Amino acid sequence: RDTLWLQLTLLLILAFVFSLIGVYGARMINIGTTSIITAIFFMDKHFVPGNILEGALWMTLGCGIYMLVFFISYKLRPYKLIQQMLGEHIIEVARFLNTRSKFYQKGVGETELMNVLIREQVAIREQQENLREIILKTNVSADKFSNRNRGLLLMFVETIDLFELIMTSQQDYRQLHSAFDNTHILSYFGKYIRMMADELEHIGLAVQSGKAALPKRDLDVWCNKGSGMFCHLRKEKMNDDNVEDFIMLRQIR
Repeated sequence: RDTLWLQLTLLLILAFVFSLIGVYGARMINIGTTSIITAIFFMDKHFVPGNILEGALWMTLGCGIYMLVFFISYKLRPYKLIQQMLGEHIIEVARFLNTRSKFYQKGVGETELMNVLIREQVAIREQQENLREIILKTNVSADKFSNRNRGLLLMFVETIDLFELIMTSQQDYRQLHSAFDNTHILSYFGKYIRMMADELEHIGLAVQSGKAALPKRDLDVWCNKGSGMFCHLRKEKMNDDNVEDFIMLRQIR
């Protein structure tokens, strides 16, 4: 702890070793990063004062207890980890959808929203990789496990499809606002998308708790109302000059 060159050498060795274990997946990368941060804390007397061996012993004891509890719970309920991670993944997709709904508000900063979406997209992709890794390593397949596990697996596949659908629903928002800001249809569509995001977050929380997700509102009523608004607006406003604008608006509907 008092020798700078020794600390630097140890950090280089740890960084090299823990970068190699990254080939085993994103979870191992997270473990390696946490290990390096822990080593840095132990090297600093201000973070870990006193006897370093005693501190390392307590750290090892805490890690051992955590691993014991984890393995016991995993053996008793092997699907629980996937259930918790899947629920968190659904909640993140709901937040991503809620962010997309803000594009339909007046005067919103498109560049700032795109930066937020990129950060959320990266987090969701990492969650998907972690879930795939756990599902493959735990052999969760439709042939080997219960109806609960088959349901979780199908839910994961459906969530990936939903996320890809949200990703490909990009529109020319500036053109839409230029054409329809004098109406209320864009704000209504944004409100409807936020309600869908709220329902999706409710489903994610229900998955984590292991309970049935009862709908909070009837989205079909709101969807039919939006379709009616679109048809009424198209009948009144559409002409040869704004056909493309209504095509974009119909893709949202």
